[in-house]
Parts: sequence; structure tokens; C-alpha cells
Amino acid sequence: MGLISKLKRAFCETTGGKPVKQCAAVCPHSALKIEEVTFSGNHRVDKDTKGLFPAPEWKSGRATSAQSPICYMRNRKIRLTAKFKVTANPCANESVKIRGRETFGGINLEWTGSVTVGPSDTWVTTSTLVSDKAIPDKVACYDPADIAWHYNPGGSGWKTAGASANVCYATLADPTGTPAYWTLLDISCRAAAGATKESKLVEESFKPLKASIGKGKGPKRKRDGKRLTYYLKAAHTPSSGVFTTHDLLSRSDGTGRCGAWARFLVSMHKCHGITASAVFGVVPISSLASVFLVKNCNFSGTGSLAVPFPHKGNTECVKAAGLPGQGTDNPQFVFGDHALVRHSGKIYDPSYGVGPVGDMKTWESGAISGLGKAPYLAFSGTGGEPQFMPANCSRGFVEYTVAAKDSLSKIAAKHGISTWKSLYNHRYNASFKATRPDPNTIKTGDKLFIPREIASIRILRNS
Repeated sequence: MGLISKLKRAFCETTGGKPVKQCAAVCPHSALKIEEVTFSGNHRVDKDTKGLFPAPEWKSGRATSAQSPICYMRNRKIRLTAKFKVTANPCANESVKIRGRETFGGINLEWTGSVTVGPSDTWVTTSTLVSDKAIPDKVACYDPADIAWHYNPGGSGWKTAGASANVCYATLADPTGTPAYWTLLDISCRAAAGATKESKLVEESFKPLKASIGKGKGPKRKRDGKRLTYYLKAAHTPSSGVFTTHDLLSRSDGTGRCGAWARFLVSMHKCHGITASAVFGVVPISSLASVFLVKNCNFSGTGSLAVPFPHKGNTECVKAAGLPGQGTDNPQFVFGDHALVRHSGKIYDPSYGVGPVGDMKTWESGAISGLGKAPYLAFSGTGGEPQFMPANCSRGFVEYTVAAKDSLSKIAAKHGISTWKSLYNHRYNASFKATRPDPNTIKTGDKLFIPREIASIRILRNS
């Protein structure tokens, strides 16, 4: 502003020698436009192993998809600073009121403050502004949270300064123990929207994993839209090394083993401060078996091989369409172990989207076809993917050592077998029967098989 204009403004202000409107025309009020918004007290979001999203979380001119998501625990006030571009300067320092408004789940939040704008200022930034109310006391995804900004220069009235927009995730509790990965926040906050209890968060956030099994249905990774899959490739490929959440989220092919998917679910819970979820593994009980077979496998007849693995792989035990996994119809189905998640006594199998179930026996009955023993036979699955079948297969069994005071009746009853004769005369126990032709003369230390096909037993144990 030139010397003459400054003198005119000074004359107006000190002498009242000009009408107010004419004075305002000589020296306009400040004009502002929102340029940046930086949040504080929030939990920084990790861009799916590619590092934290940058601050400021919102910046004018940045693509909508590139604005940083923000994360707060539910029922918290939102703290931020706002930077404005000065699009018109006053003749002298001027106090300008600032106001931002947005509605979160029916609750109207407002941020208020002020800045001083000088004749030569290009930018002005508020001190930390705190919302007058907390966001709702429930899990949510506010997509997007648009804050409408206004300014009031010198009491002349409120004027629009534009709007900022960020996706805002509201978690059950403060994230703990693992990065707040973008994909995990997005899945859980959308699925469990409205949750206020840990049990509800766990239950609802698992539903998307139940719905994403099958070819082309895997959950999408937020940073690049890549669908995540369960063990899409065979065990000899690099995917065999994918055991952690980081591995699964960072790999270019987006595929991971059961350990990665189990940790994926546990990490999702940790995004909400839940630490009671734990990964655990299962392996065959029998020392004779090297692997178990995930459903479905079709067993024909009684088999032509020696017990306890009487069925030939790929002829008498044939892989059939069975449990699809995350993003695939035909994941590998032969394993020496498998990773599951337990929370509050309930069991979840995120690899196959199965759960919650109340106990291991229920999970095993629904998921496992039988046991197998090396060597392995290669074959092409229904989708052309490489698969492996044990050469020696069984519907399942446990080995039992007779204890003192045992009888065949007691052993049968203990394992849910209707009569001792069914156990004694079963083909798996032909050698035992030959050794003990009198069923009343069994001795401590004798060994026999409890066949799964006639018994109520588990063939896997926690590792």
C-alpha cells in the first residue's frame, strides 16, 4: 500500500473526516483462505508399512486421495492448528476471528480462535484449537470429515475461508503395541461402527474377513487397492516366508501364510487397544503323522495301504472343492501346522474366514479332513495352481496306551464310541486284536488306535 493510501487510512481513523464506508473502501479488511490443517493428540496412521502419513494432514491443492487419514480414540476432543493464506491485507494489524465447524455422527463440533493479520503477511497460523465437544463415544469411520472454515475480520461479519477434508477413524481405545496400519483401521472402524465394547468390536470387525473368502474377494489393501490373499502360491514359493502383518501388507503380491493372517487379525485388535487376542498354533497329535488335510478330501472305501494311513493319495484320497481362503478358492490344504486366534475363549481362523467357534473340537470338525504322511505327490489344483497330497492318508486317529484299570468298555466310552466291539473289531486295531484275542485280557502298556471315523476325538493339539 502506497504512502497516500496509508495517509488516507490514518486520516479516516483519527479524524473521522471521511464516511466509514469510504474509509473501508480505502483500506479493506483482511481476507483469508484455508491452506493447511495439522492435527495433534491423534494417533498417526501408517500407510501399510510405507511409513507414517505426513503432516500437515490436510493441505490445499493436494489430491483428495492423498490427504492423510487421522485417528482419534472415541470420545476425545480434536486438537488442531489451521494455516491460512492471506488473500487481502489490511492497512494495519487486524484481529481476525477464526471458526471451523463439522458434524461427527450427529454431534456438532466447533473450533474457535483468532489470528492477527498484518499489512505484509502472506500466511497466518492459529494457535492450537480444541473442539468444543468430543467426537461420539463409539467406534466410527467419518469419511470424510469436512471442516468448514470461516473468518471474521475486525468484527465485519463471517466470511467463508474454504473447507478441509480428512477421513477420520475413531477407535475403541488408544492403539497399542503395533503400528496403526491404514488397512486395519479402515476394515475395523467401518465394520464395527457404533461399537462401544471390546466383544462387539472383535465380533463385528471379523465379519469382513468372513465375507472376503473366495477368488477375487480378498480384502483390499488401502495404499494400492491390492487384494490380499491366503497362501495363493505353493509352499516352495517365496510366500512361504510371510508370517507377520508387516509381511502381508508389504508384499507386492499381497499373499501370506496362516501366521500372517492370524497376526493381521491380532494387529487389527491392537489398533483398538485390545491386547487379549493371541495367536496359537495347532499340529497333529500323532507322532506318526507329518501333516493334516484341510477340508475337503474325499476318501474312498477302506483303503489299500497299511493302517493307520490306509488311503493312497490322489487315488483313494482325492482333493475336492473345500474351504476357500482369503481371496482364493484353492489355497494350499496340506500343513504341518496352522495358526489361529483366540479371544475371550472364542476361536477365529482368519485365513479361512471361519469363526468365532466356541472350542477347538468344533473348529477341527468343520475344518479338517484327516492326517497324512510323507512323501508328497504333486498335482494341479482345479484352478491350475500347484498342490501337494501326502502319499499316505487317513481320516484321522490317535494312538492310545492302555492304563491301569482300563477296559475296552472304559476306553470306548471315554472316546465317544458306542460299544467296545466297534473299537476292538475296527480294522485299525487288527494287530492289537491278534495280540489280545480275548478282549478281557488287555494289559497296561498295550497300544491301540482310536479311529476318528467312529470316535469323538480331536486329532490335532495346540502347539
